[in-house]
Amino acid sequence: MRNLERLVEESKLTKQEISDKCGFSRPTLDSALRGADVKISTILSLAKFFKVPISYFFEDTPNGNITQKGNGNFVANSHNVQISECESRLEIAQNKITNLEALLEEKERTIQILMNK
Repeated sequence: MRNLERLVEESKLTKQEISDKCGFSRPTLDSALRGADVKISTILSLAKFFKVPISYFFEDTPNGNITQKGNGNFVANSHNVQISECESRLEIAQNKITNLEALLEEKERTIQILMNK
């Protein structure tokens, strides 16, 4: 992720400082910098920290599947989708993830209770 490397270098912060401020480990940041698969929450945290859209990390990709046209209100690939619709879908997905994480945590707690009986 060349764009992420650029942001890290320009920030003048250490990788550890960035990781701490984003709420994940230094190895997670290193993985992202190497281009390894990382959780969407990692990408969201980085985008929020650096105040860039998520798409920033995927610009100049070899496949070039995602492009921006016109005034920046549409994302073009096989479908034209308004950015506001993407943001809305992202927010819904983030809420679902939060709910699923809470459900998983509760199930893990229940399992621990049952295992201790």
